Amino acid sequence: MKEHRASLTSFIVAFLVVLFGGNDQGRSKLPPGLVKLQIELLYACGLLWGPESWSVLICNPLTAYLAGLILGFVVPGMMEGLAYRKTFIERQVLLAFNDVPDCRQVLIVAAGYDTLALRMLPRDFGRSKTTKKHTATTQKGVIFLEVDHPATARVKKRGLDALGYEYHSTENAAPPPPSPRQNQPYPNRLETLAVDLTTTRLCDALLEYTQQPHSDFDPTQPTIVILEGLLFYLTEAQVIALLQAITKCVGPQSRIVCDYFAPKEEEEEDQRVQSPAVIPRMGRFTRGVLRLLHVIGEPMLWAIRPSELSHFVQQHASEWTVKEMGGPVGLEHMAVLEKKAA
Repeated sequence: MKEHRASLTSFIVAFLVVLFGGNDQGRSKLPPGLVKLQIELLYACGLLWGPESWSVLICNPLTAYLAGLILGFVVPGMMEGLAYRKTFIERQVLLAFNDVPDCRQVLIVAAGYDTLALRMLPRDFGRSKTTKKHTATTQKGVIFLEVDHPATARVKKRGLDALGYEYHSTENAAPPPPSPRQNQPYPNRLETLAVDLTTTRLCDALLEYTQQPHSDFDPTQPTIVILEGLLFYLTEAQVIALLQAITKCVGPQSRIVCDYFAPKEEEEEDQRVQSPAVIPRMGRFTRGVLRLLHVIGEPMLWAIRPSELSHFVQQHASEWTVKEMGGPVGLEHMAVLEKKAA
């Protein structure tokens, strides 16, 4: 991503969610409430022109059909893969809350204009605990910490403020007053951290952030880490460094939920569009798509075959194991990594 400019691909992904949700078929493949909230956020951020009532012009069965037709020709499976990864990630977060004791933290790296945290803030994540005498439900809330580049975080902050969300960020000197929008009985919290990960290591930024009085994030506790739409924009060295950084700032039994692309098999494909030797598989117009991403300053740099993922993790981040793999659906492959118990 170009310095001082909000991520363009983050906006494109959010906009595609709106287009895909224009008909019942597309909406049914996405998590409940995603399309409506995505529209609200994009308008609140000032990324869509006109009043919000005009959203019907971009989110309707006709635009959904045309978008599916065009993207299905240029990048086959892109819309289906996007819906699959959104649903997969939400399901894995809910599973981790249920399976992992004391898991009450979600770290979303390069959150962009994603609405996962906003959709989950009103939910009740109380955990039932049965003893010999009685059954009780804990009421400890969940912390959602979004980390993103300052330029993108600044735009999203504008949207959060406009929508009236309560959140804690590096720019807030003190916690804001309670928001009428959030009436949940359980104290789920949204925190945001603006940091340029090209110049600052994630673990350093998180450890410094946890020292601030308003931060409740605990790097020793089990955490769900979301790496959505991120890894293929990094070099292999950066992917390895990111996994090692995450290892230092989350507790045992943490989970990483991520998506990735598989490489093209054709060796004769022109590789001058990017530096690594492995080209992500993007469909019949792979070369053109990669050139376009390179021009806008957000090139795709990394891909890995599913059969090689476990070995890659074992070699470069041995504290983690591959717990589950999903896909492919369209372009998307999914994976869940789990940090070994101490």
